Amino acid sequence: MTKTCRSLAGAWTDALQIHFPDIIAEMGPRFTFHAFVKSLAKKYQHEYIDALTEYKSVDAPFRALHGELERRLHSNAGKYGICLVDSKKLSTDIFGSSSHCGEWEIS
Repeated sequence: MTKTCRSLAGAWTDALQIHFPDIIAEMGPRFTFHAFVKSLAKKYQHEYIDALTEYKSVDAPFRALHGELERRLHSNAGKYGICLVDSKKLSTDIFGSSSHCGEWEIS
């Protein structure tokens, strides 16, 4: 049986999520998910690496982890005091590639 990316998330991804409020507090009034991930990975490098290892068995571990992190951000938006204002904002990801992601606003 093949595990889905969501089922791969474990304690390390949970530990990384604990830092979401801290990163949100450092973001401007509007921010993209890409900017959020860059800040999260930079400030909590060890936790980010640990969480990334949970996805080493998939073809695109960064994409899988980031997808799970964005899902968690979206699922807990009310708790974090943010709202999604654009689900397809053009932005630059951690690899310098242009792609779409969520744009969030602190409510």
